[in-house]
Amino acid sequence: MLWVDRHAPAKAGDLVGNRDAVREVEKWLASWKRGEKACLLYGPPGVGKTSLAHIVAREAGLEVVEMNTSNLRNREQVNDVLGRAGMQASLLGGGRLLLVDEVDGLSGKGRGGDYGGVGAISEVISKSAYPVILTANKVILSEGGASFDIKKWEAEFAKRFRGKKPGKFEIFSFLRDVMRAEAGPGFNGRMLWAITYANLAKVEREGARPLLLALPLRAGGNWWEWNAKLSPLRSKCRLVEFSEPTTADLAARLARIAKAEGVSADESVFSEIATRAGGDVRAAITMLETVSRGRKRLTPDDLSAVEGRDRGTNVERAVRLVLSTTDPRVARSAFRDLDMPQDEFARYLSENLPGRYRDPAELAAAYRSLSDADRAAGRNRRIGSYFLLPYQVDFGTAGVSSAKAGRAKVEGRIVWPASRYDASTVKARRLAKSIAAKAKAKFPFIKARKAMFLIASDRGIQDALELDADEREALSRLWLPKHRRERR
Repeated sequence: MLWVDRHAPAKAGDLVGNRDAVREVEKWLASWKRGEKACLLYGPPGVGKTSLAHIVAREAGLEVVEMNTSNLRNREQVNDVLGRAGMQASLLGGGRLLLVDEVDGLSGKGRGGDYGGVGAISEVISKSAYPVILTANKVILSEGGASFDIKKWEAEFAKRFRGKKPGKFEIFSFLRDVMRAEAGPGFNGRMLWAITYANLAKVEREGARPLLLALPLRAGGNWWEWNAKLSPLRSKCRLVEFSEPTTADLAARLARIAKAEGVSADESVFSEIATRAGGDVRAAITMLETVSRGRKRLTPDDLSAVEGRDRGTNVERAVRLVLSTTDPRVARSAFRDLDMPQDEFARYLSENLPGRYRDPAELAAAYRSLSDADRAAGRNRRIGSYFLLPYQVDFGTAGVSSAKAGRAKVEGRIVWPASRYDASTVKARRLAKSIAAKAKAKFPFIKARKAMFLIASDRGIQDALELDADEREALSRLWLPKHRRERR
């Protein structure tokens, strides 16, 4: 059994960090009644969101019905699986807790049958006879602005308009002063007018609070900061944020695990592993297990076998893990923590297999597994559904790692896919960024895809944006259907 499974937290106190989040979830579950909001746990991968859901359910005597969004791609599948579980009685005779893991992996809309999953989950939350917990990595996409003192500005509003009803121009002037004081110059005046008109009726009843809450000064406080796919869930969920544990807390947890496994080390070793893991508890435990194999005492020199982790972007570490391990669970876990589509990750593996797999038969088996993953991806795209996604991931990770007879030591530099350096690809990216920058300046509130199609369809807009010949050609080639290009 892997250490990460053997030392999985058994009670809330075993989780590393996030004490306030743990208390908030426990309080929510204890007071939950039918028809109330679900609980959406969000934060970086590997910090204990799913583990906490299982722990609070176990402590409350609830049966956990867990579903991953890789198996819930559209409305029909959500209603069939989650909807039934939310209405049927538990087989164990008690209550249930519905757990939907990685809900940000769902599609809001898509081709063919891959649509409506998020909306269907929102409906299930309203009708479910049992509490629902959702987990996600990315709910708030923006980093947010500086936090500000709402009470201070409420007092300023009351002082400025004491005894009289402010008009729209006075409200706009007040919001402008708030933005100048909190964020400096350069804010969008049209946005302030929109906030003013949207909250005119509320100001008389509630004062300045609705106005202040609508300003882009609170991370996640505004609809445009949210992951658009999850917007239907925003009003149906109670948000609980998880953050990375401190290095000291994570190092202490690693020290306890090492002691239980009969491994000793200086405190600096555990601190270094915690730092390299980037706050990911699962990654830290996996690193500790990796360097401890065949050793009873660890020194700083032993850490040369593991690399630091740049959360969400450390593709090199994931590639090394998949190519070196023979354990399918480790291979799947390495990909799971990446913020990258599986087909793109497969290109990294394909580029780095030669030279790492020396046996021709093992190399052929690994490429055959990548081919199977590509076939699954192609079928998903053709039928517009993603029910084969779990097989695609397994073929592209566990299949590749299992193709070799034993563990391998992956040395040297990890090579990036050649397509990233192809001249035409690099040029296309450069042109797309250039067009997008010009479009954003002219159309700040239009989504990128709509803006690109609009520009590609209208030469007058292209003239207004002062696009050069290369940019016009790229727009026509990438954004117009073939019959439209031929007509032009």
